Amino acid sequence: VARRGEFSDIATRAAAVSATQILVQRAALELDVSAEEFEALEPRLRDGRPMLQIADALINGSGLCRRLGEPNIPGGPSYISEIVEAILSRTGQWPLADFLASYGDGGSHQRQCKTSCYRCIQRFSNRAYHGLLDWRLGLSYLRALTDPEYACGLNPGDENLPELTGWLERAHTLAEDIVSMRPRSLSHEQLAHSGLSCIIERSGGEAWRYIVLHPLWRKDPETLGGILGPDFVPGMLAVDTYNLERR
Repeated sequence: VARRGEFSDIATRAAAVSATQILVQRAALELDVSAEEFEALEPRLRDGRPMLQIADALINGSGLCRRLGEPNIPGGPSYISEIVEAILSRTGQWPLADFLASYGDGGSHQRQCKTSCYRCIQRFSNRAYHGLLDWRLGLSYLRALTDPEYACGLNPGDENLPELTGWLERAHTLAEDIVSMRPRSLSHEQLAHSGLSCIIERSGGEAWRYIVLHPLWRKDPETLGGILGPDFVPGMLAVDTYNLERR
């Protein structure tokens, strides 16, 4: 989540920033205050672990963040923990109610919004982050913080989660869009075992293979080999859908 250095990854930072924005907006609804009462701070590392940060907007504090850290029931979980659980599970409330909304014209937010928009987590006050925000990555980041078994699409059934529905199909579409820009040197194939997209670049008798991964998957060769199984070929490189979507 760092801006630079060994722990810097733009897609992961975008996920952390998006998760913070979702938290702020849901917390504001819970406490019946304006989202501007909170300041969404930059995510950071503490002892090598990621940390999301929000603060009261008032200089001397208004007590809102203190309230979020307290339990609703003595001895129970903190209020913010209950809010995160609600964000990830309650389809009839914001944010899932809006993220999964269907429109009168037959369309839906999931199909129309590929990253973020004013119907989900964009606001005028967070306009400086609009280029980073992604509601799907925000949900994935929050789920990863709360579920130690969550693998962001690598476990059976993950494709049914709101943030991962249609991800593989979108990855194929993005790969095909990239190939269409340079059809003479690029081609696209779907790997037989993993089903992931592979972009093949040929130049001067050589070929490079780029595997399209989820933005929150690790990209080192050992992990890549574990994800791809029989599809893995030494020398494969990794790209993620976050960067393909924006660059």
